[in-house]
Order: sequence, then structure tokens, then C-alpha cells
Amino acid sequence: MFPDESILNTFNLASNVEKLPGGSTGVYRVANLVLKHVTETSLENNHSPDLAGWIAEFSAKVRQDGFRLPRGVPTKDGCWVTDSGWTAWTFVEGRLATAADIPDCIAAIDSLHRALRDIAKNPLLDDSHTPCAKAHRWCLGDRPDHVHAVVRELVDELYRLRGPVAGRHYQVIHGDLNAENILVAPPEPPAFIDLSPFWVLPNSHWPFSQIGLVRGPATSKRSTNLEMSRISTNGSSEPAFECF
Repeated sequence: MFPDESILNTFNLASNVEKLPGGSTGVYRVANLVLKHVTETSLENNHSPDLAGWIAEFSAKVRQDGFRLPRGVPTKDGCWVTDSGWTAWTFVEGRLATAADIPDCIAAIDSLHRALRDIAKNPLLDDSHTPCAKAHRWCLGDRPDHVHAVVRELVDELYRLRGPVAGRHYQVIHGDLNAENILVAPPEPPAFIDLSPFWVLPNSHWPFSQIGLVRGPATSKRSTNLEMSRISTNGSSEPAFECF
């Protein structure tokens, strides 16, 4: 989808639209802003447009120390998301991260999540029905109704061993830290784009990020996170059990 003149006017922008790589529905740069169209499940959550507005609002306030994060930019009317699903963000310079950038990125990822620690939970994070959201709940909350017989014994053992972690503070994290979403531009700190929010314990962002960073941008986005176990039940494409 291309941002037409009415969308540009909504964000008080001129023409000279440049298409950027990435984005399932198109990402465009206009001057020092990036326009992104958000669909229902863009953020691995079926409330993605509402969550995009929430992220835009808190990103404009987060103190960036040791990392860079695009800041949300409202429309002329003060809205974070247009009626047709367009959002605007500050442009951040950088190339895609590679394995050579891991040391700098580790420190920046930690800094990012320290900065996000006090962001209040959005209730919509508990009301998602995407495959990733289901997997998240199965790992940290409810057990799936159906587990394939091939792995049932192993899954039973995992759930037997699982227990609560006392005295820890859950927080929002960036749940899609693959190499396509990490930009480096030394001497500036790494930048993180396309924040997909999940609510987990501190340091739980590492399973969401490290393998993707090591493999680099050539690998498909679906496989850049830790290899997920997807075993079909009853011929369905839905995962029987999925764990980050």
C-alpha cells in the first residue's frame, strides 16, 4: 500500500516518497520520517493498530541512553494512527546488523529493556489470538488443549518442571529482535525498529533475539528467532506446542 497525498497531508509532509526495504505492507521514507501501514496482525497481535498507537505514544517519551528507537509522530490532529492504519516514525540511520555487531547489540538490547521497564502493561497484550501470542501463553501461562503424541511426554515433563519466578517484575519487551530489526551506524548506538510487544520477565528478550542476530538478515524472518517446534494436530496448521 502506497501513502497517497491525503496521508502525506495528514502528517504535514510533502511528496518525494522513497520506498524502503522490508515491511509486509510497505514502508516509506518522506524527509526524516518513516510511514508504515499497520494491519490487524502486523505486530504478532490481532490488536496491532491499537498497540501501534500505544507504542508510538510511549516511544516519544522513553529516554534513549545506549540505544536508539524511532519515536512516534502524531498526525496534525494529534492521532498516532490514521483511520486507514498509517503511522509515522522518526527515521533512524543504519545498516542491518550482522554477527560482527553482536557485542555492541547485546549492551544496547539490555539498555533498551531497562528503559522499557516502567511502561505500564497494555491489556490488549492478553487478548491476542495469533500463533505467536498462543505460543507465548503456552510457555508462560496456559497449557495447549492438544499436544501431539510424539512430544506429549516431553511436554508433560517441561510443564512439570516449570514453576513461578518469585520477586521478579514483568515488563514489555521487543519480541522480534531479528537482524532485520536492528540497525547499526557507529559511533551511534544500535537502533531497534518494528517493536513487537510481549509481556514477560526481564531478560526473557534473549530467546527472542540472539539466534536471529547470529544468523543475519539473509534468513527468513519466520526462522530467525529460536527454532520453534511446530507439530500439527488433526491436520491443522496451528502449532500443537510452540515455545520460544
